[in-house]
Amino acid sequence: PKSDAMLSRWAAPEFSTDWGLRDVSAREPIYDPISYHQGSVWPLFTGWTSLAEYRAGRTLSGYAHLMQNAGLTFTQDPGAATELLSGDYFQPLGRSTSHQMWSSAMILTPALRGLFGLGWNAAQHTLSVNPHLPASWEHARLHNVPLGAARVDLEMSREGGKLIIRGRASGEALCLAAHAEPANGPCSAELTLPLPAVELELPHALPDPGSSTSQLKAVGEQWSANQLMLTLEAPGGSSHDLFLRRNAGNVHVTGAELLPNRIRVRFPQGSGYQTQVVKFTW
Repeated sequence: PKSDAMLSRWAAPEFSTDWGLRDVSAREPIYDPISYHQGSVWPLFTGWTSLAEYRAGRTLSGYAHLMQNAGLTFTQDPGAATELLSGDYFQPLGRSTSHQMWSSAMILTPALRGLFGLGWNAAQHTLSVNPHLPASWEHARLHNVPLGAARVDLEMSREGGKLIIRGRASGEALCLAAHAEPANGPCSAELTLPLPAVELELPHALPDPGSSTSQLKAVGEQWSANQLMLTLEAPGGSSHDLFLRRNAGNVHVTGAELLPNRIRVRFPQGSGYQTQVVKFTW
C-alpha cells in the first residue's frame, strides 16, 4: 500500500534524522535544512509520525521518534521542547521558540496513544489498552489518566508470555478492554494480553550538538503468523546491537548474529546508509 511506502520513507534517513523528522525530503530540490517549511526538523511532525507508526505496527521506528522528542527536553530549556531544528545538524535554529507547546504535546500524545496504546470511551467508562512496551521494560505505571470525571491508575507487568494490566479508578467501576469498543459482559479492571513471539528495541540517544545523522533506522517491520521481517538501515560498515526478548521457543534468525539477549547486525561496506534485512522465524 501507498501508506507503507510513505512510512518506510519517513523512517529512513531521507526524512528521519537522529533528532526528529524533516518536513521535506532531503532529496528534494527545494530542500533547505534551515528553512522554516522546506527542510527543518519539527518535533510536531516527529510526534505525528510516531503515532502513525505505532498505529501501523511499526513500533521500533515509532519508539525511536518518540524518544527523539522526549530527549529534546534536555536540549535547550530543561523540561521544554523546542519548535524546530536544523535538518542537517543537531542544532535548534536561532528563531526557534524554545518552549513550544505543540512540540511538548507530541511527547505526551504518542506516548499515551502509541507506546501505551490508550483509547477512551468515557460514556462507557471504558479504557482500551494496547501497549507496545520496549523490549527491555519489565513493567510500567501510569497515574491520574483522565477518563471522564474519573482518574485512572494503570500498572503493566510481564508475567511469562503475557502482559498483565491492572487498573484502579476513582468513582464507578472501570472497564479495561483490548479494543475501543465497549466490552460485552461484566466490566473488569484487569486485562491479560499475549506478548509477541519476539520483541526488539533499538538503541536510542540524542547525538552530540552539531552532529549529523548516523544512527540505526528501522525502515520496515512486517509481521506474519510465524515470522518477523525487519528492514534496517545504517552507515556502511557499521555494527549495531538490538536488545532482544524471546517469548516463544525455537526462535531462528537470519541476517544477524543471535546472542543471548540481543542481536548484532552488521551492515555491508559502502558510502552512506546501507540496508540489511533481518528475519525471525519460530
